[in-house]
Amino acid sequence: MKIKPIVIMIIFCSIFIIGCSKKAMIRKYYVLEPDTLITSGDLNISEPLPYSVDIREFNIAKAFGQPRIAVRLESHKINYYYYHLWATHPSSAITYMVFRLIEGCGMFQKTVLGFSIDSDYIVTGNVHKLELIEREDDLFAHLNISYNFIDNSDDKVIVRTNSNREVKLKEKSINDFASEISNLIKETTYDFLFKVNNYLQSK
Repeated sequence: MKIKPIVIMIIFCSIFIIGCSKKAMIRKYYVLEPDTLITSGDLNISEPLPYSVDIREFNIAKAFGQPRIAVRLESHKINYYYYHLWATHPSSAITYMVFRLIEGCGMFQKTVLGFSIDSDYIVTGNVHKLELIEREDDLFAHLNISYNFIDNSDDKVIVRTNSNREVKLKEKSINDFASEISNLIKETTYDFLFKVNNYLQSK
């Protein structure tokens, strides 16, 4: 049985109309960046300390070290958003943000992102959890992060801090999640620098 050209045209037009009526799903990308930097006044620093510091790449647990944003649904169950992603690899984004915060506060005479041959100290870190938590009708930003301040002359860790914090989201959006994670990184970096400053000032 031959299908008439008019019928074929109607079928193609119907498919086209249905396709156009569907809303296009666009991937959205999120950045980690502080609204404001830590200042020398926040840490009560009058002048830079005479030290050079390297900020090395932060390690991140494999489950959270990918562009897709992780969401925890149950105690041991996580999933990943398909249309919500980090704009850059999370470990690189966090390392750069920590560098900006440390350099911006003016604590040290020289702050280097990466490796240098004459650094007095090294800052490293580990991100154990970086996730959005769904709990009943609420959403939470969860960051578990540790910092190390290392004497480059003997590789000894002289200051170590660890923070495991959850913050309830007010707007229940991924943008709010990225904002809260950025705030947590700033807060935990401040706590770390406060202890480092106390140690160096007491030398």
